[in-house]
Amino acid sequence: MSGRYKILYIEDNFFDQDLVKNCLEEKDEFEVTIASTASEGMVYISKNEFDLILLDNKLPDMNGIEILKKLGNVKKETPVIIFTSKGNDELVVESLREGAATYISKASSYIDLLPPLLKKTIEEFKSGVSRPSRLSSLSKKILYIERTHTDIDLTREKFNEIAPNLAIDAVDSTEKGLEILSQPNDYDIVLIDLRMQRMNALDFLREIKLRGIKIPVIILTGYGDEEVAMAAIHLGAFDYIVKRENYLLQLPYSIYNAINRFNTLSINESLQNELIKLNRSLEKKVEERTNQLKEEFEERKKLEEKYRDIFYNHSAVKILIDSETGEITDINKSAEKFLNVSPDKLIGTKAAEIFGGISKYIDNASGRIKFSNLDVCEFEILKNGKPFKEVEAFCNSIQQDNKIIWELILHDITEKRKIEEKANLLKRAIEQSPVTVVVTDTNGIIEYANPVFTKVTGYSLEEAIGRKTNLLKSGRHAAEFYQNLWDTIKSGKQWSGEFLNKKKDGTLYWEDAVIFPVINRAGNITNYVAIKEDITEKKKMIRELIEAKEKAEEMNRVKSIFFANMSHELRTPFVGIMGYAELLRELIDDDELREMAEGIYRTSQRMVDTLSKILDITKIESEKIEVKYTEVNIRRLLEDICNEYCAAIKSKNLYLKKDFNNLPDKILSDEKLISEIISNLISNAIKFTSKGGIEIKAETRTEKQMNFLALSVSDTGIGIPREKIDLIWEEFRQVSEGSSRDFQGTGLGLAISKKYTELLGGKISVESEYGAGSTFLVEIPLL
Repeated sequence: MSGRYKILYIEDNFFDQDLVKNCLEEKDEFEVTIASTASEGMVYISKNEFDLILLDNKLPDMNGIEILKKLGNVKKETPVIIFTSKGNDELVVESLREGAATYISKASSYIDLLPPLLKKTIEEFKSGVSRPSRLSSLSKKILYIERTHTDIDLTREKFNEIAPNLAIDAVDSTEKGLEILSQPNDYDIVLIDLRMQRMNALDFLREIKLRGIKIPVIILTGYGDEEVAMAAIHLGAFDYIVKRENYLLQLPYSIYNAINRFNTLSINESLQNELIKLNRSLEKKVEERTNQLKEEFEERKKLEEKYRDIFYNHSAVKILIDSETGEITDINKSAEKFLNVSPDKLIGTKAAEIFGGISKYIDNASGRIKFSNLDVCEFEILKNGKPFKEVEAFCNSIQQDNKIIWELILHDITEKRKIEEKANLLKRAIEQSPVTVVVTDTNGIIEYANPVFTKVTGYSLEEAIGRKTNLLKSGRHAAEFYQNLWDTIKSGKQWSGEFLNKKKDGTLYWEDAVIFPVINRAGNITNYVAIKEDITEKKKMIRELIEAKEKAEEMNRVKSIFFANMSHELRTPFVGIMGYAELLRELIDDDELREMAEGIYRTSQRMVDTLSKILDITKIESEKIEVKYTEVNIRRLLEDICNEYCAAIKSKNLYLKKDFNNLPDKILSDEKLISEIISNLISNAIKFTSKGGIEIKAETRTEKQMNFLALSVSDTGIGIPREKIDLIWEEFRQVSEGSSRDFQGTGLGLAISKKYTELLGGKISVESEYGAGSTFLVEIPLL
């Protein structure tokens, strides 16, 4: 055995492998072989002899029970300890039946108890002590707190069979149990049902802890609950067992293990008490020795008192650091105030925890702090690990007890660093700015220019600095322009405007500039700062946009005139064509020829309607339409418009619903515009509806002390896709467009209706669902 126990650990979890292996091998009593699968473990078993096998129940290729059966088949006489999950009672019973020596639950703090348990299991196995003999020889007294007499009787009956020396005394309440345990007693362990009345098992654990009662406790429960189990373990329970089938076979082994663990912990506690006594004895000796040394140090203290008084009351911030340990040994009152910390919290602290950056003065080999006399260092003072202040430290060495103490005199440079950082930030901001920044003296001599100046003007900084800003002068501005600029900034005000300047290569360019004076605390101007942006391309783009706008407006005006002229010119012949077509329709007897005449009339009517809409839209665009307010019999107007479209509605077999009940007899508005709006909406509804019908509703409303005429036209037609709602209000646009469009028309009706509504001070909107129809709502304010 080479002096060490040989252990085979079959486990696929790498963390558990390392945890168990490190725990066992550091004792120098165990030699651990790891197998990650059952198959690998069986190979090790076939070729080697082991003193014990640790077996995880859940492996990738086989479970623990199957491995136990295989071990039985190969007749390997080796004790096996199986790892189980909390509450897995069936597995415990079956594994014990298949030959496992015992089991360990990973849910508890098993790792500390693992070495003595393994050693004891191996020794018992070698001495021939079997599990049944252990149980039969186990003579312990149990206090069973259980309110169900059936469970008590079954437990006693089963223990008589497998562990006859386990004696059970039962009580039916936790109060009785506490009363017994609070008195002198000879019980070795407590079994308690989780769901006791008045005080459950968890409360019982808390109570015995408060009373200082030391005895192992096992909790029994009719159901498994992982959270309750973990709470029980944390409160000191030695096991948590679910009353499943055959749990009574497991219970004696749980009692055996719990008592052994408790005894082990008690031994450790006893050793700890001995250590406490020894420590007290040592403390007493130290105290005696300290008293002896007090007299020796008295004289030395007197000698140091003068120095300490000077040190503590000095106005400079002083800190003492032990060069060997790197610890702060003392601070004076100024340092206490400066660091805002009491000496007792700082003395003994590593200087590296207070001074950020001191590590470069620490020797890696010896750990000693090595400054040079009169060395000047810069540190960050740390507070809770974060920079608090920046200091400059002057270092001086003091010889004390054959070692060097460093005295650091600190000066606060926090504000100085902040000013430097702000200056650097400002410098970076100016240098990285996308605009030109130039600083001059009061005579206009350039003292500073950022890199953009060189990029824009072509002059290098060397060429520009020391020269006047008029090196960029283009000669295109009058003398009065520059005189106004200088008068403004010399008076302490800011000037802003545009320059036409000249680059080094002679190229002219435009700059948008802001120039302002820099005034010192005395109120005197010391410098001028110019912030300038090259706007040459921007001005070119604006000029092109203005030209394009003017051209577009002219084209639009020409278009409107053209449409107006064409509408007038074309409508006249079409009126004649309609008259002749109507006459022919009345005079011709031949049905075919009459139908042709009817077709000419309808087509001409459509053209006249189109031309009228074009004429209307051109009038709107040219702002030639004037709103004429008159008294309008709105109810009659609506009825007349509906009558005009009755024939068209009937021809498509559509229904028409009207609701004009909430209308006054007369309103003050423009009858022509209202008529056009309603006609366009009804015409559209008829055009885009093939089945169902149209509903027209009109009423007056009052909102925010203002009266409105609300007109709605609803249809059951094709509807409008959501993404094309905005398109319908545009001129000459339809949802279906192109030569293959589904519906004819100019696409002007809704555009005209919208513009007429807005002329009347109202608004028009639509709600539509594609394939389910649309509702157009017009709201016009009433005077």
